Parts: sequence; structure tokens; C-alpha cells
Amino acid sequence: MNVSESDFLSRSIYVNISKENLTKLLLELGVDPKNYTRDYSVITNALGAGRNSILFFDVNSKFNFAWDIFLFHLTEDQLIEILIQFSDDENFFALPVESSDSPFDYTLIRSELKYSLEIVENESGDLEFYNLKPIVNL
Repeated sequence: MNVSESDFLSRSIYVNISKENLTKLLLELGVDPKNYTRDYSVITNALGAGRNSILFFDVNSKFNFAWDIFLFHLTEDQLIEILIQFSDDENFFALPVESSDSPFDYTLIRSELKYSLEIVENESGDLEFYNLKPIVNL
């Protein structure tokens, strides 16, 4: 299958999502729950078939997961709009700032607000937030 860059979105993001909202979010993103996995071979097969998928990892931090997302026919703006819809005090997301030279710069989406921040792993492996600043009301 030939997929152009405009048809495919691949990002690594941090996620804090409740179990109740996880299934709803996967549905909204067009990800079959069987393609939400820790298994690289499942992701490889899904990508080869042109199916949306998410590889997830547990993290020690304010987030409960790190996701590598692979989405067909969804733009970054559409992804952000979906994440905004799901954001509240308990469900929030951090996306790396693609245009930044720093690997620590992220945009946090929480309670329908955007924030710029730095996310850094401390010595014990926990992720910490620094320089949290509001960007814009959405």
C-alpha cells in the first residue's frame, strides 16, 4: 500500500485517560481495540493493511501512557480537535512541538486549554512538568 505523508499521521504523545474514555477515544480516532497494543507485530500488520493503530507503554508520571500513534486519513489539526473534546481535569494529553529544536518542548491539552511546557524525565524515571504557560483558550 502506498500512503503519502498527507494521508498518514505518526506521533509520539503522552496520555492520561480514564478507562471509560479510552474506548470512546479509540473509536473517535478510528482505532480498533485489537490494534491498541504493546505488541510491535500487531502494529506492523495493522500498518501493512492501512489500519489505524496505537502502540502504548506505561509511564511513571502524571500521565498513564506514552502512545506511538499511527493514523491514516487524519490530520494533526483533526487529532488535536479530538483530543480537545476529550480533555478535562482527569483526561489530558501532551504532544511534542514538532517545530522546536528541544526534545523537551510539548503542548499540553487539558480542560480544553492549551499550555506550553517542558517535560523532563528525572533520575527516578518520572516525568516532570516545567515552565507551564497558557497558550490560548480553545
